[in-house]
Amino acid sequence: MTQKEFYEEICRLPEKFKNRDLEIYLSALLMLLEKQEEENMDADKLLYFIHTAFASEPKQFDMHWYSLKIAQDDKSTNPYFYK
Repeated sequence: MTQKEFYEEICRLPEKFKNRDLEIYLSALLMLLEKQEEENMDADKLLYFIHTAFASEPKQFDMHWYSLKIAQDDKSTNPYFYK
């Protein structure tokens, strides 16, 4: 699949799927991708997950997520830090 074909498929998503709450959609996409974390990802596989997430069950909210902290913006965590 070329980049142009991938882009065109993404542009056609609104024609193929009805709107879904963004939080629910992203949670479903996360759950699908977590199952595949060890596999290489190509455009066809990514497109499959993007499509499937419109109808998949979302990942259940984990209360532990509330305790996650945002990384400090310093030279150890900022990839754009230059000496």
